[in-house]
Amino acid sequence: MADQKIACGIVLYNPDFRRLKLTIASVCDQVSGLIFVDNGSGQDCACQIRELLTERYGKNTDDILIENHENRGIAVALNQIMTQAERMGYSHVLTLDDDSRCDVELVRVLKHCLRYPKAGMICPDAVQEDESHDQKEKANVDDNATGIDVCCERSHMNDMSHHVSLAEDCITAGSLVSVAAWRESGGFDEKMFIDFVDMDFCATLREHGYRIYHVSNIAVHQRYGNVSKSFRIFGRKFYLFNYPPARIYYSVRNQIYFIRKHRGRHSIRISSRLLFLFGYIGKHLVFENNRAACAKAILQGCKEGVLMRTDT
Repeated sequence: MADQKIACGIVLYNPDFRRLKLTIASVCDQVSGLIFVDNGSGQDCACQIRELLTERYGKNTDDILIENHENRGIAVALNQIMTQAERMGYSHVLTLDDDSRCDVELVRVLKHCLRYPKAGMICPDAVQEDESHDQKEKANVDDNATGIDVCCERSHMNDMSHHVSLAEDCITAGSLVSVAAWRESGGFDEKMFIDFVDMDFCATLREHGYRIYHVSNIAVHQRYGNVSKSFRIFGRKFYLFNYPPARIYYSVRNQIYFIRKHRGRHSIRISSRLLFLFGYIGKHLVFENNRAACAKAILQGCKEGVLMRTDT
């Protein structure tokens, strides 16, 4: 593993600069280099980003900062990061949002799993920043998976065991992505813009024979949005995030497109994805404050999700 060169790629969009500085500080000493894509934050914000990076990394930031003059979507930005990493000779990229925060030994622990066969993506626990570590949102681990030498690794920092398991999917934030696997699988689907881009990439990786590994007890800390409401169904707690109608539209559209794209390929569980979609639609129609705008966004998302071409 000595020849593995790892970069961190961060997608920027109107970032909170206090939070962005924490993101950079949490990861800069763990990787060989950083690559940023500003996804159309606007001229004033872009100037602040350039000033911040110039102050930290020197006058020439051409190799580490890619500027899009409009928001081209998360999938385009991630592909730009991976392309630049490949060009610069990196073997793997830790992908982060501009408000992510990494545990101190995150990269070291994830990197230790690169020896596992066909490792396309390695993910940690994902933790809602406002909650305690006891409220970790785990990756969707496939407990019935076989063919993996599952073991417990130990952190030299805290002597904590890290259980390694096969996962069905994970979020991109905090995940270590193989540049070779990204290239062979065709990369992130740029039709999707935002939402379910990471789930789609995971399914595509597995369809190309790669595996996704989840490592417990090491985390990336995220902010998933403002929680506007919470409610319980059959004893299980659900959260409603304060997303605008445009975000709801993309989520519904992309979920339908995602199901249609991967059906019959044995990389996703269609029944569980449909249940998730129906639940997503239902909770927004029932609990959303602006139900009329929400319903309009859902209908538009359903229509376009059915019409989107799934071929490449």
